[in-house]
Amino acid sequence: MADNRGRRGELAKQADLVVLDVMLPGLDGFTVGQRLKKEAPGIPILMLSARTSVDDKLQGLRFADDYLTKPFHPDELVRGLRCCSEDMTASRKKASSWSYPRPCRPAYRDRQPYE
Repeated sequence: MADNRGRRGELAKQADLVVLDVMLPGLDGFTVGQRLKKEAPGIPILMLSARTSVDDKLQGLRFADDYLTKPFHPDELVRGLRCCSEDMTASRKKASSWSYPRPCRPAYRDRQPYE
């Protein structure tokens, strides 16, 4: 069992982006995300969760690039993925001094993206 967990961790380090649910069997998504961010800080993490408390969101945003609560509209998921991937691309262009990208937050008005 430990070998499988290690293998999954190695595969996650090779990912371009990780979408991670908070409520997982075994380890919770917060623990998995914190460990992944320590081992591979350049990989963007988008947290998904039915847990909507401010404390849960703040805990997730300590390491994740974005936190999306369920239920969500598919456009919100696409926007979160796009923001995380744009942050990843921008951070890879800064080869000499990498800085932690700020999360991109979509705004909606009447279910339409507000820019």
